Amino acid sequence: MQRSLAIAALGLAFGGWHADAGGRPASEEAAVRAPTVRAHLRYPAERSTVGWGTFDLSASPEDDEIRVDLLVGVPARERRWSCGELDLDIDGHLERIETRGGSVPMETGVFDAVTAALTIEHVRAMARARHVRLSICGDELALPPEERRQLDAFVRDFDDIGLYVSPSAPAPPPRLGPEHEWRIWEPTEAPYPAPA
Repeated sequence: MQRSLAIAALGLAFGGWHADAGGRPASEEAAVRAPTVRAHLRYPAERSTVGWGTFDLSASPEDDEIRVDLLVGVPARERRWSCGELDLDIDGHLERIETRGGSVPMETGVFDAVTAALTIEHVRAMARARHVRLSICGDELALPPEERRQLDAFVRDFDDIGLYVSPSAPAPPPRLGPEHEWRIWEPTEAPYPAPA
């Protein structure tokens, strides 16, 4: 119950899961529609009051075929994640990502959390990786392989929706030639051409 309240409070505080770095909605449509693809993973966390933290992914591929929103959180005694960035390590490939963060008070401490914008390519790489590690404001965490198995379904669902629901790329009309052009039929002509 506390986790649900904390996540709801973060959504209200930071403009929802679909907000840019300034807290503005990514698009008017995305601000109204809930994410259609989600994955909720856990990782072991020493500083957590319950022994674990959350690594939640969400996306609306029908609105944006690239973006995946990340929420990393941990129930803790105090807030520590306010540095504004995280280091994502996928099989030794290190990338620094900007975060927005904050804490939500709970009865026994805070729900310390950060949000970040990833791409579906990050998630594809995580699904195939041997290890995925994050460093947030000096705190190191690793996603266990048994939890990362959920990422295959996330990628599959993302692709299914992104490929079949989102608008397709514009393409020029095909050139079919003069035999396929529209022609006005004259009432004095026979409906079909006479055989030659």
